[in-house]
Amino acid sequence: MKNKRLIISTVIFFLTVNTTYYWESKLGIFAFPVFLILAVVYFVLVIALLRQIYFVVKEKFSDKTQLLIIGFLTLLLTLTFFRPFGIVNFNKLERGDILVAEREGAVNCMTTFKLKDNFTFSERNICFGVTEIKGKYYLQYDTIFLTM
Repeated sequence: MKNKRLIISTVIFFLTVNTTYYWESKLGIFAFPVFLILAVVYFVLVIALLRQIYFVVKEKFSDKTQLLIIGFLTLLLTLTFFRPFGIVNFNKLERGDILVAEREGAVNCMTTFKLKDNFTFSERNICFGVTEIKGKYYLQYDTIFLTM
């Protein structure tokens, strides 16, 4: 297969985009440069797809495997375009939220604080990078105590 690298790189890109929920908060300040790299890789893959379409049209649609490759690349790149944070919404798979508080700061920095029904909490701060703090909480009268 002459387009093996193109297929492998597209699948790796697709899996990387769809698993950002798990690794994005671990990057910290490097989240923004990684986002830029992923955007560049996406546009390179789109250009490679257009190049493949050009070759198929030039050969008058005679190569069936190349047509399958184009269909596969088109599917993955279209899914990435319409679902840039992944196909699965992992936030909906988590336990139920008791309390969700959001705060928007300067330059659209966003902090989201969630208390879950299994006595865990998470604080996600997105500002020129992503940081996430997770831990447990307990209630005592009208006070919430957080432990990490």
